[in-house]
Amino acid sequence: MGARPIGPNELGWAEQAVAALDGDALTGSEKLDVTATLAGHVRAIAAQTAGGAAEQELNAAMGQLLAGRADRFPALAAAMSAVTPDTQDQALSFGLARILDGVQLLITERSTRPQ
Repeated sequence: MGARPIGPNELGWAEQAVAALDGDALTGSEKLDVTATLAGHVRAIAAQTAGGAAEQELNAAMGQLLAGRADRFPALAAAMSAVTPDTQDQALSFGLARILDGVQLLITERSTRPQ
């Protein structure tokens, strides 16, 4: 990960993200911060899966590392044992939903706050 050039496509999606936050609840800086936070989450998930590794492959690798070490990492082992095919590969959508939930909460709080 390093510096990369910012081109018209980068400006295009950033424009759409900032425009989606239109209204008076967030400052211009906060709109840019939300956009950067969303981009950071997407890039982090992309970096984790670079080279074609799906989350299920990462989970399998972590499971192998945990084998015989559940006593040392009990919370992690318990969480890993609860993963099922229908609950894995959710990091991108889960994270985006939580970020957007938090932004919505901030907007709602500001919108309902007495002036």
